[in-house]
Amino acid sequence: MKTSNRTLLLALPAIMIAIHGCDPLENGPSRSDTEMTTIEEDLGAAPAGKHLYVSGVSFPEGYDWRRDTAYGKVPCNIFLMRDGEIICRVAAGEEGHAETAPDRHHIIGGHLYTEHSDGLQTVIQRDGKEILRYKGDETIRGMLVRDGKILTLGQNRYSRGFALRSNGKIIFSSGDGELLGSWSDKAYARSGALYDDNGTPCFSYFTEKDGKRTWHFVDGDEDIVLNSDGVAAVYDMRTMWRDHYAVAKMSDGRAPVVISSGGPSDLSGSLVAAASNDYRLSAWEDRIFIVGEYRSFGYTSGMTGFWDEDGLITRISNDCRSFRYMEGKLDYLKTSSGKVLSTTFGGRTSPIQGDWCIMTPQCLCWTGDGPVLALSDTGGKKSPAIWKDGACDELDLNGFLTAVTTGN
Repeated sequence: MKTSNRTLLLALPAIMIAIHGCDPLENGPSRSDTEMTTIEEDLGAAPAGKHLYVSGVSFPEGYDWRRDTAYGKVPCNIFLMRDGEIICRVAAGEEGHAETAPDRHHIIGGHLYTEHSDGLQTVIQRDGKEILRYKGDETIRGMLVRDGKILTLGQNRYSRGFALRSNGKIIFSSGDGELLGSWSDKAYARSGALYDDNGTPCFSYFTEKDGKRTWHFVDGDEDIVLNSDGVAAVYDMRTMWRDHYAVAKMSDGRAPVVISSGGPSDLSGSLVAAASNDYRLSAWEDRIFIVGEYRSFGYTSGMTGFWDEDGLITRISNDCRSFRYMEGKLDYLKTSSGKVLSTTFGGRTSPIQGDWCIMTPQCLCWTGDGPVLALSDTGGKKSPAIWKDGACDELDLNGFLTAVTTGN
């Protein structure tokens, strides 16, 4: 790993970002530690044009998956559906080699990726076929697939430490680091904690010693450390347009404050509220975007605020599970204690009737015509359903949905 000599200077007093080089990495595990099947589109590409892909978990008829009296051991299937037709099933449960947790399988490029670990090894399948196996018990927190390679960012399952791998071989690791972001995080929905910035794979993590945290950006082969002088807490960090951004709470209580090489943006004056512990960064078009949940004086329910670098755009009551900011308009999914309430798209709000939830932020995808939702029933009476244009079409299966997306 090469050493970076770049330095980012901030206008905020007592805060700087310093660049630190990394010790050279080992060459990775030996062949006996890693087994890799060549990643090719061996199931055949989907027909040309846009298709709707849905993933989920189906259980035997009559089994109450909400109570799960078999403790995850009942035979079941993780499935991938294209345009209403199931094109792939992967065995899960006690006899399968995939895990049913919604954040343990993903739709990427029209394929279903599943993961499984047995305490000694981590196994990744694509469309039910094993493509990768390596030593180490990891939870995959992010994944990118490109140029015939699979990049995985795995957190040690029962301890600190993580590894970034290319086709199973370690290219960056930390023995005590904790990753920021996951598939369940609304700001990291599509590829998890590992994401692409202008062709460079990026992620962030922190280490902790004697109660003090040190926060890191990783951009390809560079490890960039954000020193915490003057910062009480860092809520989120992202590399965007090859610059580095953090949304933080300062030691004097101000929050949110966005830190970048261009200087700080203090957004704390845009609301009168109790401090939040949940601010997330995103980039939409060429703007920085922040979403955060907080308690506002005089309101009994929580609030969600939306900011850009100029200040507060708007705020809503309750929670937001998914969002985007396009052409000056804010689109979002509104929930309350997990229950789906409404979608807002292009300035128009559509209520969603019934006792529905979404299992992950990937259960919403934005199209040019509006949002599409993969809904699961919370009341125990209905099958899962696809919501689009105000209509809710139930699927003939017993289970829940975990993602929806469009693709070729």
